[in-house]
Amino acid sequence: ALVSSAMAKVRSSAQADREAARAALKSASDTDPTSTTAGIATGLVYAVAARNYELAHAQLAEALRRKPDDLAALNNLAIVELRLGRRISALSRWQKASRISPTSGVV
Repeated sequence: ALVSSAMAKVRSSAQADREAARAALKSASDTDPTSTTAGIATGLVYAVAARNYELAHAQLAEALRRKPDDLAALNNLAIVELRLGRRISALSRWQKASRISPTSGVV
């Protein structure tokens, strides 16, 4: 519920709403340290709304640390790595995702 509420705020054009979304996502992540959902969502907020790819990378890498086989984390981290010019690392993440789930539509 916290993640859904935060994502609704992310879609808002108001800066205050986006800041509130980041805080809500951090709270959700802290509440369940085994979940990757809030970390992935926070990474996407940084990547899409803020265009801060370094912070996005940190959030997505943390989500992947929590669950190394998370396809969404692997895919989104690879996309961010492309934005950062880290092509080899991005390719490696996509290859890992393909090995984990060869028929997945995520990658």
